[in-house]
Amino acid sequence: MHLSDGFLDPSTAILTSAAAAGALGMSVWQLRRNGLRIDSAGLRPSASAGKMALVAAGVFAIQAVNFPLSSGVSGHLLGGVAAAALLGPWAGMVVVAAVLAVQCCLLGDGGISALGANVLNMAVLGAVLGGPVHALSRRGTSATRRTLTVALASAAALPLGAIACAAEMHLAGRASFTTTAGEMLPLHLLLAVAEAAFTAAAVLAVQRSATWIRDEQPASKFTAVVLIATLVATAALVPYSSTLPDTLEAAVDVAGLAASEPLLAAAVGDGAFAAAGEWGTAVLPILLGATLAFAAAWIVGRSLSNLGRPTS
Repeated sequence: MHLSDGFLDPSTAILTSAAAAGALGMSVWQLRRNGLRIDSAGLRPSASAGKMALVAAGVFAIQAVNFPLSSGVSGHLLGGVAAAALLGPWAGMVVVAAVLAVQCCLLGDGGISALGANVLNMAVLGAVLGGPVHALSRRGTSATRRTLTVALASAAALPLGAIACAAEMHLAGRASFTTTAGEMLPLHLLLAVAEAAFTAAAVLAVQRSATWIRDEQPASKFTAVVLIATLVATAALVPYSSTLPDTLEAAVDVAGLAASEPLLAAAVGDGAFAAAGEWGTAVLPILLGATLAFAAAWIVGRSLSNLGRPTS
């Protein structure tokens, strides 16, 4: 669901970029004002930064694996609601935006001119929908209610994201809203079921972890173990990722819209790891991207931890 260069006109690109920058600026302001406290246990700043980094690596990983839906089309999970549910809406938004920036600059997944729109459609929307789930978990709401809430919120992110993409391309005069939304919505409703199941299971499992809640183990050990597990799982799944066009690519093809030449060349081109064979070509760029997303979110988290003041 990553818009590419050429899918938006300059005016729409500037408008969405400004809106995304404003939302991220508000997130940074909130985190600096309140301190980087991710849950009610009052975590140390280094632990909070580590958790932001782990969620970033996880979101990058799940977005890298496409699976077939129907009629020669594939899709992938988003993870925006999961990030906000685990970290809170402000930190979750920053983390997903960092993932999108790494995807764009490293792999060319999403155009630089459309980065603002992609941040709105996945990071900001995920924060809006996932924030209430995070609030429920902090109030000690029952597991049943939290499960239902996170499932509904994550399911809603897919069709709402599709509608946002279609609206942005329509506003830009690039494609008919009816055509693109009509193509994307049925498939995104299928994806919504998978997103709801994954997010509910992942969020509840993590929230039940004493390590995540209380930081009982040293942050560095816990972070290293989970990061390695994430990278190993990613390396195992990426070779089986579907190469079929994703939902957005299929919709714009029906609408007769083609991406333009990228305004920013991907740092890792298609042949960057050709010497590593077919497996290396598919897997190594994703592992590199997940590691860079981890590092970017950790640096941001540490910076905000140092700047913010803890609340009582």
